[in-house]
Amino acid sequence: MNEVLLMDAERQKLTGKCLQLQRKKSKLELRVHSQRVFHDFLERVVKLSKFEEVLELVDHLESLLYFRDQLFQRDNNNQDQLDTLRTELVTLEDQSHLMMVHWRNQLSHLENKLEMTHSEAFQWEQKWNHIEETAAKKTLLLGKIKIGTLNLCEMIGSPLDTGEKGVDVNDTDTQLDRIQEYIQDHHVIVKLYRSTKDKKTTLS
Repeated sequence: MNEVLLMDAERQKLTGKCLQLQRKKSKLELRVHSQRVFHDFLERVVKLSKFEEVLELVDHLESLLYFRDQLFQRDNNNQDQLDTLRTELVTLEDQSHLMMVHWRNQLSHLENKLEMTHSEAFQWEQKWNHIEETAAKKTLLLGKIKIGTLNLCEMIGSPLDTGEKGVDVNDTDTQLDRIQEYIQDHHVIVKLYRSTKDKKTTLS
């Protein structure tokens, strides 16, 4: 962006120089035009004057011609400078336009990249929210399982304490082992009971 500002400042500077040269050219044209008055005057002088020698008039005319040539030469030089400045001004304007196009393209590219980044961030935020929601559900389910296990452990009469035979209230694995042992023991008892009952029925 600094290059664009420098080029714009240079363009304004050249524009100012062009305006100065144009004003200077206008002044010179007015001066040349004003010399027509002297030309007309000399024609009258030639008719009315009484030069003692012809050389005096010739010298005077040559001086006027020299002055006229100097004015024309100065005007041509100013015109050349004006053309050069105009060319430089056009070049700077073209370069400034190209730089502006370049920076606009860069800005558009960065805006697209920023939009893609925002989209990706939104997607990751949704995924993270889903993960947190799933983790919360699993934590809640785990809590329910632990409470259910603890209740079952109390129902089967397993002591819940920190003694040698007791089970810690936070030791869910041991509680499940006690419940499994209880089920297996009662399964054996039920099986023996059914077997004995079947034998009695057969004997009867």
